[in-house]
Amino acid sequence: MRNCEGRILEELEGLIRQTSGVSEKVARLEEKVNHLEDLIAVFLRDHNDLVALKTRWHVVLGIAGFSGAAFTTLLAWYLRVHHG
Repeated sequence: MRNCEGRILEELEGLIRQTSGVSEKVARLEEKVNHLEDLIAVFLRDHNDLVALKTRWHVVLGIAGFSGAAFTTLLAWYLRVHHG
């Protein structure tokens, strides 16, 4: 009977060690997942900032291109009319 109780206690202690090892692994995985979530959040924020900047840059270039074309057209008209 004592031999049986001893084996049961040993088995329970082994299960407790395994469970605590699994708990530690889960805690480490949770830390890694949280770190990855933080990195993804930073990437998305940076990506959104980059997209917004790129969009603004295209608008500025579009305005500059339109202004340049309008200026060139007006200059050509002025030269034709006044120096034609």
